[in-house]
Amino acid sequence: MKEYKLERMKKLVEEMGMKEWKEIDELLPILAKYCIAKNFYRKGNEFHDFTKDEVSVINRYSTKRINGGYMFLDDDGGKEGMIRLYPRGGGNPKWSFWDEKGEMKIDYA
Repeated sequence: MKEYKLERMKKLVEEMGMKEWKEIDELLPILAKYCIAKNFYRKGNEFHDFTKDEVSVINRYSTKRINGGYMFLDDDGGKEGMIRLYPRGGGNPKWSFWDEKGEMKIDYA
């Protein structure tokens, strides 16, 4: 079901002519793996806010520029979590992610 939702969102983005979607789609699994590797787990209501350096790297490798965002794992040592970006020009899209047998799965939340 989650993969269907992602495919539906990709189709809508293509229909709208959002050329940066592919780059974001490729970037999200990289961010998710980074979050897992660094064990950025949620501590109460505290998340890992992107540092200035992380924002710079994201902006360098994506046509979708952001002002910031955050990400977290649901549990300490976990492999499921969320990424939220603050794009320049407004909005605050978020994605859920999880590791399924070594493959990162992403769902537009």
